[in-house]
Amino acid sequence: AQIGFQQIYFVGPSSESFSEGLKRQNYRGQVLSQKATSPEMIQHLISSVQKEDLLVFKGSRGMRLENLLKPLEPLDWIEKT
Repeated sequence: AQIGFQQIYFVGPSSESFSEGLKRQNYRGQVLSQKATSPEMIQHLISSVQKEDLLVFKGSRGMRLENLLKPLEPLDWIEKT
């Protein structure tokens, strides 16, 4: 299977396992994984996002996904509910 993403960020206690799974599947893009959202991860994401990029976030309130999303504002968000 091919994954069409150039960068994938994993945050949480299982982030390393997810990263290793991608590597075993020969994923060639950039993978960033951390146990918790960090200022460095946020800055990396902000600096790498371009206007035509599509960002997909999957998370939960329990993992405080808003800590990653708020610094990205203001972007032209289309929220799916």
